[in-house]
Amino acid sequence: MSKEMAIVTGKLPQIPIFKTLAVIGAAIFLIQMDPISKDAHYRVQCIQWNMTERAKAPNRGETMHLESATRVCNGLGGVQ
Repeated sequence: MSKEMAIVTGKLPQIPIFKTLAVIGAAIFLIQMDPISKDAHYRVQCIQWNMTERAKAPNRGETMHLESATRVCNGLGGVQ
């Protein structure tokens, strides 16, 4: 009867192991997300900077569109 009570109350020896693995998994996830978030932050700043600089310089033509600014920041080519 004590085994059934242990299952109902959740006092199994596997619970601490599960909690440990969950913490380790969360830590690995956060370590992997840090460079991705830094790269995304850089790209957003780059796009905002390109669009505002393009808008400040009327002699360079029309305002830069989001698609062209994204291409410039991704390194896929300059503005035409």
